[in-house]
Formats: sequence, structure tokens, C-alpha cells
Amino acid sequence: MRLFSLLLIASISVLAYAALSGTLAIHYVATGSMEPSIPVGSLVVAVKDAYFAQGDIVVYSMGDAKLMHRVAEVRREGLLVTADAQPRYWEIVDWERVHGKVVAALPILGYLYLGAAAIPLAVLALSILLLLIPTDGGVPSLFWVSALSVIAMSAIGDTGLTTLGRPLAALMASAVAVSCRILETRAEEKTRLTPQLCYVLLAAACLTSISRQAILRGVGL
Repeated sequence: MRLFSLLLIASISVLAYAALSGTLAIHYVATGSMEPSIPVGSLVVAVKDAYFAQGDIVVYSMGDAKLMHRVAEVRREGLLVTADAQPRYWEIVDWERVHGKVVAALPILGYLYLGAAAIPLAVLALSILLLLIPTDGGVPSLFWVSALSVIAMSAIGDTGLTTLGRPLAALMASAVAVSCRILETRAEEKTRLTPQLCYVLLAAACLTSISRQAILRGVGL
């Protein structure tokens, strides 16, 4: 049980660090420009990297959009990229627009990723059932605080954890909240403070993913 508690705390810490430091990002592939290497509907994981080589697949920005193409040549001014499915397409991407290198591509999972946006609503429903499970002792549960924080982040979050992608952030945070609640119902009295600490850390990570501008937009100001 103690090992499970430590793993939960470690998961929250790693998730928060990866998102806040910007070292990791998740992207959904909506077009077929990189087929057959990366099919439509895939989920790709990109990391920041200071070194790029010919053949790498990179994620970069074009206005508000994120594009993903293969490096054909590394130049002083940036990267010359092309598309696997469109070999006649060429573009010079300056370094300021490069977000990272693709290190993993998971086919089909992108469709599940899009559907994960509904996870917080499921957490809210599940939390009602979980709170009916009695726990011994006088330590009040902070599960509701973390659950509502997850829902708030999923609705209007625009920074912090949501840099991983709002659906993925919602899915991972929801899993942590539910796991903490299950741990809480089974924990002994002397270890019951551990889930409460997890709730506090999770709520803090979720709430710091909501900027002041997002709050003002949410209330219509």
C-alpha cells in the first residue's frame, strides 16, 4: 500500500514537471501528410530536443496550427522539411517555430484521445459513488476538491498540465483522482493522510493550469 502511495505521488510530480517544463507534448494526427509512416488518427509524443538530424519527424507551428513533417536537411537558419505523402512539398522552418521531435507514434489511439475530453464528467459521476464508500477515522476527504479541480481544468484550462493536450491531461488527472480515492478507502488510519496529500497536489496542478485570462473568459468578461 505504501508503494502504491509513493507511485501516485511520483506520477503527479512527473506529470506536472513534464507539462510545466514543456519537455513533453502530445499531438493528434488529423491529416494524412505523413502516411504511411504515421496514419491519420495516431497519437504522437514529441519532446524538446536541441539536436535534429535528417529523417527526424518534427512538430512545428504555422500560425495557430501545429504541423508535423520530416526533416530533409538541417540548415543554419532552420529545418528544411517535407511530407512523406507529398514529396513535392518543401518548406523552411525557422528554429523559433520548431516545438520538438516526435519520439513515438501510436496508431488509432488519437481517436480515443479526442474522446477523453468526456472523462471529467465520468469522474464526477463516479465520485458520487466513491464518496458513498465509508472510510474509518476522522480525516475529512479532499476527493471532491481534486475532482472539481480536474473538471475545471478540463473545461477552461489553457496552460500548465493542459500543454500536454487538454484531453490527455484530463484523462491522466482523473485516473490519479480515482486511484487516490480507492487508496483512501483501503488505507489504514496512519496512512490515510497520504491520499489527502495526493488530492492537494493534484488540485494544485489542475488549478495552476487555468490562467487568469481563461477564468475571465469563462465568466464572460
